[in-house]
Amino acid sequence: MKNINLRTTFAASCFLFVFCIQPSFARQVPFSIQQFDIAQKQAALEQKPLLIDFYAPWCAPCKWMDETTFKDQQVVDALGEKYISIKVNIDDLDGFALKSKFDVKVLPTIIILDDRGRVIERLEETVGSKRLLEVLTVIDAGQNSHQKQAINIHPKDRKLAYNTSETTFDNAEKVTKVKVSGEEQIIRLQMGVFKTYDAASQMVIDLNAKFIEPMIVFQETIDKSSYYKVLMGEFATRAEALAYQKIIKDTFKLDAIVF
Repeated sequence: MKNINLRTTFAASCFLFVFCIQPSFARQVPFSIQQFDIAQKQAALEQKPLLIDFYAPWCAPCKWMDETTFKDQQVVDALGEKYISIKVNIDDLDGFALKSKFDVKVLPTIIILDDRGRVIERLEETVGSKRLLEVLTVIDAGQNSHQKQAINIHPKDRKLAYNTSETTFDNAEKVTKVKVSGEEQIIRLQMGVFKTYDAASQMVIDLNAKFIEPMIVFQETIDKSSYYKVLMGEFATRAEALAYQKIIKDTFKLDAIVF
C-alpha cells in the first residue's frame, strides 16, 4: 500500500512539473513545428498566419537572426501568440522541395502565409527584431506591404547574380563614398581601412562575394591625408552589430570593429 502511494505521489509530482515548465519552454521556442504540412493544417485550424523561415547552415545572416531576432522576447511572444512558425533548411530534401515550391532564391527569406495558404508577405533580407515586429504588426492590422529587399545569394549562384555590368562596382550607385557620418544613428562594422578609394572598392567587391549586407566607403581626412574605411551592414543596436561581428569571425575568419 505504501508503494502504491509513493508511485501515485511521484506521478502527480511529474505531472505538476511538466505542467509548470511547459508554458515557459513554449515562450522561448517560437519554431515548435518543423513539418510544413502539419504546420499548414494547424494554421488553418487555429486561423493563424504561418511564418516560414528559410535558412541554410552556411548562411551567416541566418545564424545572426537566430542569435538576435528570434531570441528577442517580443518576437518570441508575437510568434508564439499569433503565428504558427517553422524553420526550413533548404539543404534538406524536404526543404529543397519547399524552396522550389515557393521559388526561394536568396537567404535569409521569410515567407508568411495566411490561414488559407496564400502568401501575404515575403522578406528577402537580414531582418532585425525591430523590422520583423513592424511587419508582424502590419499583418496583425490586416494590412500588407510588399517591398523589394536586398538579397543574400547562395554561394553556388553568386556568379549568375553579378553577371551584368549594372552590378559592377565601377558604378557609383553600388559603392557609396561618403565624407561625413550618416545623419541617422546607424551602426556598421568596419571591415578595413585603405589609403586609396580603389583599394577600398576592391575590398567591397571581395566582400560582396560572401555577403549582401549594405556597404559604404567612408572617407576620412586626417592631417590633410585621406583614408577610406569599408563599412558593412546597418544595425539598429550595438548588440546586433556585435553578434554579427562574432558570426563573421567564427564563420569566415574576418576581423571587424563596430563603427
